Amino acid sequence: MPYLIVLLVFFITGCDFQSAKNHFYFQNTNGDKLKLIQNHNTLELPNNHKPVLLFLIRASCTECFNGIEHTIRIFEEYKDKINFIPIIYDLQNPSIQSTQLREEAITLQKKYNLPFDFYYSTDGKDFLQTFQQKTNTPLLVLYNAKLQKVMEYEGLVPEEMIGFDLNQILENGAN
Repeated sequence: MPYLIVLLVFFITGCDFQSAKNHFYFQNTNGDKLKLIQNHNTLELPNNHKPVLLFLIRASCTECFNGIEHTIRIFEEYKDKINFIPIIYDLQNPSIQSTQLREEAITLQKKYNLPFDFYYSTDGKDFLQTFQQKTNTPLLVLYNAKLQKVMEYEGLVPEEMIGFDLNQILENGAN
C-alpha cells in the first residue's frame, strides 16, 4: 500500500498540465500586443467573450491575396460580433525579425487597402506549426465563444461557407 501511495504522489506531482499549452506573443502594426495560449483544440485569449476568427497569411505571397476581398467582406460584416485576428508569418523562416514582418504588413495594408492591422510574432515562434500543417495558402481558423476550435479553412474558401459557420455559432451561442 505505501508503494501505491508513493507512486500516486509521484504521478500527480510529475504531471504538468501547463506544458501542453503553447504561449505565443504578437504585436500589430499599431503597437497593440496580443498573447495567445493554445492548448490542443482550444485557445486562451484574455478578456474574450466572442467567437474568434484567425486569419493566417504568409508574408511576400502575392498569390495568397487572391480573393482578399472575400476576407475583407467577412471582416466588415462580422467585426462587431467576433474577434478577427489577422496574423502574418514567414513559412520559410519563422524566426524572421519582427521588424521585417511589421514592414511587410504595412506594405500589404497599403497595397490592398486593408481595413485591419496584421499581427506578427514577437517571440520568433512558429504559430502555424500548432495547426500541424505547413501551407502556402491562407488559413482561417474559427473558434466559438468558449474558444474551442470549430473549423479550419485552407486556401480560397467561399465567404458564404465561412459566413454560414459564423452565423451558426452566433445563433447557438458558445455551443
